[in-house]
Amino acid sequence: MPRFRPSTLIIELEHLSTSELVILLSELASRGVVEVFVVTAPSIAEVSLNNQVCAIAIAPFTLLVVSSETGLPGIPGLRAYRMQRDAWIDSVKVNTQLLIDLVRALLAGDQEALSKYNVVLENPVDCKDVVFSFPLAVKAVTHSTRGEFSLTKAYSLYRELLREQRILLAVCSEGTGLLPYAWIERRGDKTVLVLRKPINPVEEKIALKILLDYVAAESLKTMEKYSEYFTS
Repeated sequence: MPRFRPSTLIIELEHLSTSELVILLSELASRGVVEVFVVTAPSIAEVSLNNQVCAIAIAPFTLLVVSSETGLPGIPGLRAYRMQRDAWIDSVKVNTQLLIDLVRALLAGDQEALSKYNVVLENPVDCKDVVFSFPLAVKAVTHSTRGEFSLTKAYSLYRELLREQRILLAVCSEGTGLLPYAWIERRGDKTVLVLRKPINPVEEKIALKILLDYVAAESLKTMEKYSEYFTS
């Protein structure tokens, strides 16, 4: 469990668009050395709020930024805190430039750029609800955009995809059924992450979280545990 010093920046993704996140990370990286960690389990940190030190809850997918730069880019709506005391937080260090490149390619729909990182965009579907049920590294609770979801149906779909040698990561509801939204499969000699192409800002944020989970898993090398499901 990494130890974080005072002045570590805590960034909540819920209040940033995906394009704003790219701007933020790029500007911080251009100013000095930046290390980015993805929080993988709920935690608590003490921060300064209204000139008082208080404890706040930190949710999975929150970003922790360790930077030599103390200032912040002027992004409207940016919700960020600085730690006031040391904290030990379940998190994974990710490759900052890799994350920036992946998100940029996602926003641009640049399949060629994504393929360099073994990520594939599939045809979009009109999802009524998107659920994270089978994370790789981030211990996220089941999350849906509307709160209406059958976990039993999701596990049935999970088992079905396993028979097809695909690892389900997220599902979406369409009418009365469920469709895979993100999964891992073997294509040729590569194991790839397949994502439905996002069609609105809400789905962009969902795709961002899936990419964060994927990058964190790559950092932990947990992708190797799925190799038994695939044949060369």
